[in-house]
Amino acid sequence: MDISFNKIKGKSKIVIIVIILIVFFITTSLIFTIYSLDSQGKKDIKEYRNTQMEQTKEELKSFVYMAYTVVENNYKNATDKNYLEDIYGPRLKNLIDIVEEILKDKALSVKKGKISLSKAKAQSLALIKKMKYNNGIGYIWITDNTLPNPTMLLEPIVPELNGKKLDNKKFNYVAGTEKNIFTEITKICNEKDECFIDYVWTHPSEDSTHTEIPKFVYTRLFEEWGWIIGTGIYLDDAVKDSMKKSISDLRELRYAGGTGYFWLNDNTRPTPKLVMNPFIPHLEGKVLTDKKYNRAFGRDYNLYEAFLDACDKTGDGFVEYAWDKPLKNDIIENAPKLSFVKFFKPFGWVIGSGVYIDDIDKEINKKIESIEEQRVNLIINYLLIFFILGIISITTLIYILNRSFSSKKEDENNIEEEKVTSNVAKEEEKIEPTNVKEQSTVIEAEKLLKIFMEEQARLMVYHKAVDNNNYSSISKQMKKLVKNLKLLNEQVQVNKNQEE
Repeated sequence: MDISFNKIKGKSKIVIIVIILIVFFITTSLIFTIYSLDSQGKKDIKEYRNTQMEQTKEELKSFVYMAYTVVENNYKNATDKNYLEDIYGPRLKNLIDIVEEILKDKALSVKKGKISLSKAKAQSLALIKKMKYNNGIGYIWITDNTLPNPTMLLEPIVPELNGKKLDNKKFNYVAGTEKNIFTEITKICNEKDECFIDYVWTHPSEDSTHTEIPKFVYTRLFEEWGWIIGTGIYLDDAVKDSMKKSISDLRELRYAGGTGYFWLNDNTRPTPKLVMNPFIPHLEGKVLTDKKYNRAFGRDYNLYEAFLDACDKTGDGFVEYAWDKPLKNDIIENAPKLSFVKFFKPFGWVIGSGVYIDDIDKEINKKIESIEEQRVNLIINYLLIFFILGIISITTLIYILNRSFSSKKEDENNIEEEKVTSNVAKEEEKIEPTNVKEQSTVIEAEKLLKIFMEEQARLMVYHKAVDNNNYSSISKQMKKLVKNLKLLNEQVQVNKNQEE
C-alpha cells in the first residue's frame, strides 16, 4: 500500500506541477500583456497629442499668416503709385477742381474788366494760401510753367521759396532719378495738362519741426494764366491710413465658424500696449499690466510681454497659457489656449491669434477610457481562460488518480489469485500490467502535454496580437482557444467514461 500510495503521489505531483505552470504562465502573460497594453496606450496618447498639436499649430500659423498678408498688402499699397492714384487720385483731383473754379472765376472778372490781371492773381494766391485740409497738413502750391526752371508762386509750408526760380540741385530727386521735380512736372503738364508724381518734400509737423517725407502729388495746368496747381498726400499719412485700414480689416476678420479672431499689440517695452482686440475694445490703447494677465506658460509672466518676446529671435512664435473660454450659456475658466504671434516691423505690431486646446485633452481622455476598457476585457478573457484550464486540469487530475487507483486494485487481486505460482512468475505478472498501465498513463499525459503546448502557443499568438493592437485577431484567437479548451475537456470526460 505504501508503494502504491507513493506512485499515486508522484503522479499527482506531476498534475499539480502542470496546474502550477498553467497558473504561472497565465498570470505572467496577463501581467506582461497589461504592461504592454499600458505602454502602447501611453505611446499612442503621446503620439496623438503631438500629432494634434502639430496640426493645430500649422492651422493657427496659416490663419495668422493670412492676417499678416492683409496688413502687409495695405502697407505696400501705401507706397505703390498705382494704388495711391486709384485711392487718393480722385480726392486730390476734387481739390484741384475747386482751386481751378476759383481761378476761372477770377479770370472771368478780368475779362469783364471788373479787376486787373495782377490784382486777380494776387487775390487768388491769397485765397488759395488759406485753403487747408487733413488737419492742416494738406495744402495747395502753385508754380508758373516756365522752362527749363519754373518759378514758385505759392508754397505755404516753405514761404521762402515764393518768387524764386526752382533750379536748386536739392530739387533733383524725382523718384528713381536725379531730374528736377518741378521741371519734370512742368514738361508733363505743358504736354498733357496734368500728372501724378512722387518725390520727397518738407512735412508740416505739429511740433513745428519740418522733416523730409515722401509725397504723392497731383498737378494740373491752368493754361490761361500759365500756372501749375499742385497738391498731394504725404506717404506717412498714407501709411497711417493703411494702419487704420489694417485695424479695421482685422477687427472684422474671422475664421473657424466665427470663433477665431485676431488681435494687435505694439512693441513697447517692457509691457506692450494693446492696439486692437475686437472682444475687449475698451482696453485698446492701454498697457495691460494687471496681474490677471500674468499667465503665460503657467508662470507669473505677462501675456503681452510673452507675445513680444516670442517674436524676438525669429519674428514669430507660439505661446501657451490659460484663458476663459466663452460658451453659449456658460464660461469655462482657465481653459488651455495656444496662440501664434508674428511681428510686422513697418508698423511695430505683433499680430496674433489663438485657439483653445481643451478639445484635444477631451479626445485624449476618450482614448484613455478606451485603453482602460481594453484592459478590463483583457483581464476578463484571461480569467476565462484560467477558469477553463483550471477545470480541465482538475478533471484530468481526478481522471489520472482514478486510473492509478484502479490499477492498484487489479494488481492486488492478481497477487492473491496467483499465490501458487512461482515468485518469478508473480513478479512478471505484476510488472507486465503495471508497465501497460504506466505506458497508458504516459500516453495520456503526453496527449495532455501536447494539447497544453498547443494552447500555450495560441496564448503567445494572442499576446503578440495585443502588442500589435490587432484586436480583430485577438477576438478570433480567443474564440478558437476557448473552443479547443472545451474540446479538450470533452475528450477527457470521454476517456474517463470509457475507463469506467
